[in-house]
Amino acid sequence: SVYYYYINKKDIDEKNKDIIEKIREIYYTNKGRYGYRRVTLELKNQGLNINHKKVQRLMKKFNLQSIIRKKRKYSSYRGQIGKIVDNHIRRDFEAAAPNQKWFTDVTEFNLRGEKLYLSPILDAYGRYIVSYDISRSPNLDQINQMLNLAFKENGNYENLIFHSDQGWQYQHNLYQERLKEKKITQSMSRKGNSLDNGLMECFFGLLKSEMFYGQEEKYRTLDELKEDIKKSIQSRKEAKAVSEFENEIIDTIVKNTSMDLPVEMIDSEVEHMMNEFSQGLAYQGMDINMYLGYINKTADDLKNEMRGEAEKRVKGSMVLEKIRDIENISYQEEQLEEELAKMAKQYNMDLNKLKEILPEEQKQYIIDSIRTKNTIDFLNKQTKRV
Repeated sequence: SVYYYYINKKDIDEKNKDIIEKIREIYYTNKGRYGYRRVTLELKNQGLNINHKKVQRLMKKFNLQSIIRKKRKYSSYRGQIGKIVDNHIRRDFEAAAPNQKWFTDVTEFNLRGEKLYLSPILDAYGRYIVSYDISRSPNLDQINQMLNLAFKENGNYENLIFHSDQGWQYQHNLYQERLKEKKITQSMSRKGNSLDNGLMECFFGLLKSEMFYGQEEKYRTLDELKEDIKKSIQSRKEAKAVSEFENEIIDTIVKNTSMDLPVEMIDSEVEHMMNEFSQGLAYQGMDINMYLGYINKTADDLKNEMRGEAEKRVKGSMVLEKIRDIENISYQEEQLEEELAKMAKQYNMDLNKLKEILPEEQKQYIIDSIRTKNTIDFLNKQTKRV
């Protein structure tokens, strides 16, 4: 019986076919670079809220193993302060705005004895690449080209700190003079301490783990490797740009009066804003079709949020109106009590006795008279204010 139980046992993940297909699509689209955490985040970006443990189990079941980064051995060497310039960063890799802290370094790609050298500039704010140059020789021309591209795209360098290691390129007079011309503060790591430039080292480690380490055989020439490096950097830049555009659109709608729109105007308003979003992506030279999922999800999220706000406003106004009605009723009853007390005193009668003998129609007539009097008093007060 146990044998036939296991033979006839159904796969518990038959109900998860759609989720498994989505996970595979994300995994292979990103060339096996995403582990279960990043796959979970991408699923949430696409509107699928799935627990990370379930994603991990499914990826393990179907052998969707992400590329593992090489671990760096612990080093307790603190290094020495360089003689050229001081270390102004002091491992503080956070920035409150763009063009406050830049980091640079040169890394080598060794493909079967042939070498490529990548020299990028990384902005601490947003962790995006400002500019870069790829060369077959780590010479001063490469650094100059990288600076030319960076200075072409950026104009404000006030209070900018530009950090590097103590490489010969960064100690060269020409490099230092170019930074002084732009009034940029130069900063250097301590000698022999790569952790002082940890932000740049982390970028290199991620880049190589995702598209180079263990995959060298797929590159036949240095030109193929160079193109793949460019694509990897561009994809990071586009993902960053999409995120910034999403936040910008959401902030724009939240800050403006859009959240107070009536329900019937929400769809047209959001569609208008999403069109601007798409035009912004096109202006950046990006393929809109790649980000249709993000655009549609952002639009749906905004519509749902704005409809929720509209429903809250409607419910709030209904509750407020009900409270006002209750307050008016209790106020009118108090005034009715006062009027009946005056009548009882006028006719020298007991108040309770008067309430018993007075018909309901007469009480309603008094309440209507009170309501009319209150309305007239209110209108007179408003007229006086005007």
